[in-house]
Amino acid sequence: MKVLMQWSSLSIGYDKKPLVENLDLIIRSPEILCVVGETGIGKSTLLRFIAGLQEKERLSGTVTEVNQIRKAMVFQETDQIFPWKRVLSNVMIGMSKTTENLSQAKAILRELGIEDKKDAYPYTLSGGQKQRVAIARALMRKPDLLLMDEPFGSLDVQNRKKNQEILRQLFWHHELSVVFVTHDLQEAIDLGDRILLLKNPGHHQYYEVTDKNRQLLLPQLLSEMRI
Repeated sequence: MKVLMQWSSLSIGYDKKPLVENLDLIIRSPEILCVVGETGIGKSTLLRFIAGLQEKERLSGTVTEVNQIRKAMVFQETDQIFPWKRVLSNVMIGMSKTTENLSQAKAILRELGIEDKKDAYPYTLSGGQKQRVAIARALMRKPDLLLMDEPFGSLDVQNRKKNQEILRQLFWHHELSVVFVTHDLQEAIDLGDRILLLKNPGHHQYYEVTDKNRQLLLPQLLSEMRI
């Protein structure tokens, strides 16, 4: 397992006020790291910083990153795909329409179970299918690191479970490193290899998820969030 990114004593926030403080973090590959914590604690800010979208919010600390990491991000909102473009065109945005790229896009849609929707417009898709289109577009970039900001948060239980299963299959097939932000502690336990719990600035805790402790983690996380 290789290290993609390592942080030491990192603090990030706004107007010199830290949201996340003194964070030591190692992002490994392949691995799913789930980030949990209460609303407003800095989960999405942390994710956007990893993506390179909020570098200006670093207050202190050091970041060591493997050269030329390819990153892709999937957001919660289903309107991140263009409503006037068909599914295949949405997946191909920013890519040249070579035979190889078209073949790859169709293969990814097949993995995601929506190849039959390649000529459909987004308004005909369910919320779960729209999220899979967004994931397909991210995978077309062949990322080393996939960043996901509550991608299944707006879905009903059935669609959420289905998309979780698909993500796990993609993780193993593509040997991805994933940082996955969620409010749902059970989702973090079901998906994650590790869980990062953000509490007050300067306070955080890691949990390794194993088959042996998976059933015990939910009450432990709930208890820690109350402290």
